[in-house]
Amino acid sequence: MNRPRSTLRWRLLLCVFVLIVIAPVSAQQTTSPAAAEFYYANGEQIPLGISTAFISVRLETAGGDAGANMDLLGSPFQALDPVAAIQPALLSGYDFHLVPLHGVTGGDQAAALARSLALNPAVEWSNPVFTYGPATLILTDEFIAGFPTGTPFATIDAYNAANGVERVRDLSSDAYLLRVTSAEVSALEMANRYQTGGVARYGEPNFVVMAPRPDVAPVPTVEAPQAGPLFTPNDTYASFQWHINNTGQFTNATSDADIDGCEAWDITQGSADVIIAVLDDGMQINHPDLNDKVVSPRDVAVSPYDDDPTPGDTAEQLDVDAHGTHAAGVAAAETNNGIGVMGACPNCKLMPIRIAYTSFGSWLFTFVNIAAGVDWARTHGAHVLSNSWWVSPPSTTLTNAFSNAVYNGRGGLGSVVVIAALNTYQASVTYPGKLAAILPGMVTVGPSTWCDTIKAPNPPGDCSGETWWGNNWGTEVVVTAPGHSIYSPDLTGTDGYTSADYSYFNGTSAATPIVAGVAGLLLSQNPGWTNDQVRDRIAMTADAIYTAGYDIASGWGRVNAQKALSATITNTGRQDDHIADAQTINEVPAQISEAVAGAFRDRTDPTLTCLSSSQSYSSSLWFKFVPPYTMSATITTTGSTYNTVLAIYDSAMTSLACNNDTGGTQSQVVVNLNGGAAYYVLVGGYSTVSSPTGVADAVNLVLNITTATAAPGPLLTGTVTFQGRPPAPDADLSLPLHVLVKPTGGGVAVFDGSVSTNNFGAFALNLPANTYDVWVKGERTLARLVTVDLSTNMSIDVGTLQEGDANGDNIVNIQDFSLLASAFGTQEGDAAYDVRADFNADGLVNIGDFSLLAASFAQVGAPAP
Repeated sequence: MNRPRSTLRWRLLLCVFVLIVIAPVSAQQTTSPAAAEFYYANGEQIPLGISTAFISVRLETAGGDAGANMDLLGSPFQALDPVAAIQPALLSGYDFHLVPLHGVTGGDQAAALARSLALNPAVEWSNPVFTYGPATLILTDEFIAGFPTGTPFATIDAYNAANGVERVRDLSSDAYLLRVTSAEVSALEMANRYQTGGVARYGEPNFVVMAPRPDVAPVPTVEAPQAGPLFTPNDTYASFQWHINNTGQFTNATSDADIDGCEAWDITQGSADVIIAVLDDGMQINHPDLNDKVVSPRDVAVSPYDDDPTPGDTAEQLDVDAHGTHAAGVAAAETNNGIGVMGACPNCKLMPIRIAYTSFGSWLFTFVNIAAGVDWARTHGAHVLSNSWWVSPPSTTLTNAFSNAVYNGRGGLGSVVVIAALNTYQASVTYPGKLAAILPGMVTVGPSTWCDTIKAPNPPGDCSGETWWGNNWGTEVVVTAPGHSIYSPDLTGTDGYTSADYSYFNGTSAATPIVAGVAGLLLSQNPGWTNDQVRDRIAMTADAIYTAGYDIASGWGRVNAQKALSATITNTGRQDDHIADAQTINEVPAQISEAVAGAFRDRTDPTLTCLSSSQSYSSSLWFKFVPPYTMSATITTTGSTYNTVLAIYDSAMTSLACNNDTGGTQSQVVVNLNGGAAYYVLVGGYSTVSSPTGVADAVNLVLNITTATAAPGPLLTGTVTFQGRPPAPDADLSLPLHVLVKPTGGGVAVFDGSVSTNNFGAFALNLPANTYDVWVKGERTLARLVTVDLSTNMSIDVGTLQEGDANGDNIVNIQDFSLLASAFGTQEGDAAYDVRADFNADGLVNIGDFSLLAASFAQVGAPAP
């Protein structure tokens, strides 16, 4: 039946509920391993524990049986303690109670008690309370369902009616918040029914989640900074902000262990056109260091939603919900305004979005509400989404919201999503930070210290003096940023963490908005960049602090804003992380072995035909295979140390084959390939979008290409050197060449087409035995001609290909200089940047390219035979 809603009036033994403040709910729970339940997120079964501490109950309206004393429910329910019940979700519009249990020793017993109680006519619904890691998941009568795009409303309504379900509200054009109207079926059971029933695309409960607050206690008092070089801005507490400019002003602090913020601001201080959304427990929008920055504020934590995200619905929340105000100030506080502190992006605007609030010591939220916050940011123009929080339970609804933001935000360029990695010093990154492995433009952030180390507790400890927390690590971490003793706006007056208007902020919660601010600076400088380009630039200009290159503790290193803005590359990144940088293979048999940590998904990466919609892949690597002759090739990942997915495409990116090994470490495809044509091989780590499992802490890919097809003739291997390029091996040597092969003395060409060199500048062709003139030209080089007597397999050195032929006419002259002059002083991403003038392929058109052109000026390449 469709039961009405009203204010709860629940009496027991002539007493009403006394709402009392107790310890955080999550700390009181025990879980029975024998009691197993699950829900689906992104197609994966997510196991749940059942709490023996509480059940959740909502009674019918007052009057009749609904107003009867609890003792009328009978002796089986004496384990309930309604006097100590709490009502944590009242502000969100869910007027249920969590009722403590006594003498319940098993999850099965708690579940049976709740489900028996649900059948009582005085009870609207009653459910067991679930646990997932440190989070408490409260099941109400609501669940979320998504249907295939274009499903008629009549079909959806008929399916809902057949299942005893009513529509609460539309979440999107194909997703809905639904309510179960019968006490005989829980929302969890119904969500699973929708997930597996073949009509809906997915179903999941809209849990009310009580999770640990994303706070790390700051040092109560921090020494006053020592005198040092003055900061350029005039903000009162500028010298406290070591993360912007570290002059060694604190004990144990290392000079320049910072983001080089002041140096970056000499390049740009950001743009008011760039908006950083801060999704958190709200923001004090009238704070004097933030009030001029606010655009499109939103509160989705409290129903009905409104446009005031300021914490303060109760005295408790006003006291403790200062987290979002701190995070917003770190990202983009008013700077050089004579008060307070500096923000990482001084001129960027802020979009505060309240997604959660504190109740009984825990953060309270629902999947629907957080997804609504992400959607608000995307649809209201946020360029960067800063998320200084973590959610343990995976959610299809929330994953879809983030996916929509990174693929469709900013008019299709993608929102940059920055998210905290967690502070529990474990070898795991929690959801949704895990999504950085499988969604483009996501940056999961770890914390660093003021002496340029990763943040670690004691033991082993670090220079911060804060022994009670440390960074989480894993292959999802992209970079680190300063994360302890970060001075930032607090709630004004006596509210907030302290009685001051500013205080210190700790954890990945502090590191995350720093990176969000740097992303804002980059988008201010490069408004046409995709979110992938922003993520890659932040990663490739980071300063190594743990090991050179990538490591799972610090990612690519500590973010450096000045180097990011000036394109000062400090590491090569994963050279085969993008299809444009695919590693070329042109011989068989071939075997490539390499570590894959630090590789991330690209927004241009295809959807694999061998994976379902609930499956995905992470750490994608690209290889370009140019077979030296027509063959049937076998491509495998034999020997890899992780669960792989393998696909191959032709040059038009048409999928030719795809294989998911589904459990082992070997994937295999067999394909017929044309000699001299280019094919692209994609290898990823198999995962679900709930819990990327294809990549572990230390992983290695082994890719093999073999063939049983006999070669038609000897193998000619040619090696070229590119003027101005780095020495081998290097991905910048993997370039397309135009190769023309004719019999010496005349005749029909036996090969005239494009081949690609590998990372050593080598290419390969199988040709019939003969004497040949071999003509070789790069896209922007002059041509060279060599003669070979090919009677058996042989290698030749073609020599150095001179750069400078911007227009490809095999002459370096004034026309090439004009192209260079038009693009001079630009970098990749600028409107005037012209790749034809970037002779050394470093992403910049500058004096280096001019020098190459000058060295070849007035020279002509070898004529074609």
